[in-house]
Amino acid sequence: MTGLSMFLLLIGLAAIPVGIVVWIYRKLRKQGRASLGAWVVLGGVVAFIAGICIPSEGTATEISNTRVPTYTPVPTYTPAPTSTPGPPTNTPEPTSTFAPTATPTPALLTARDIELKRKELTDLQWDKYTVDVIGKEIRFSGEIREVYTDTRVRIDFASARNLLTGGVLHGFSVEQALALNQGDTLKGVGTVRKVEMFLGLNIEIDVTSLQ
Repeated sequence: MTGLSMFLLLIGLAAIPVGIVVWIYRKLRKQGRASLGAWVVLGGVVAFIAGICIPSEGTATEISNTRVPTYTPVPTYTPAPTSTPGPPTNTPEPTSTFAPTATPTPALLTARDIELKRKELTDLQWDKYTVDVIGKEIRFSGEIREVYTDTRVRIDFASARNLLTGGVLHGFSVEQALALNQGDTLKGVGTVRKVEMFLGLNIEIDVTSLQ
């Protein structure tokens, strides 16, 4: 409460007894009783009212020192602007990497394979086949039937089904040929040198390795 408000409040409070005093004075005067004692009473009331209405130095100081508290506004919270996410980026799916498949090694020819070709092909197709098959690798295994003086070795193929199918092996040295006996089994790999029909299927092979 400010000093001015306090002063006005005191005046308002003093107006009530002042009114009462005036009313009593008029009443006594009208009745002719306004004696010295009445004036003394009225003077005391007026002094009391004056004491109330006139603030002392301490009161005035307190009133002047009373300050209206200033209102310090509470700072409002301003939210930080939220970033608007851009469109989602498409993460490419990892592509599966296939391991290279191993190229299967073609199986080596056998005497039985050539027998089946002779059975399946016509004479014209057979003639072409006997030319195309020259130089291809062939696996052989069979018993020795004869060793010729030029170191050629004749064998009966173990894989053959026809009794008239036989083979001739080339590439032996004299020392190797001398060490061979009839009935021995020879196994190895070579290349086709010649294929012909003469009283049966005859396959000539250039030997490249023995097992």
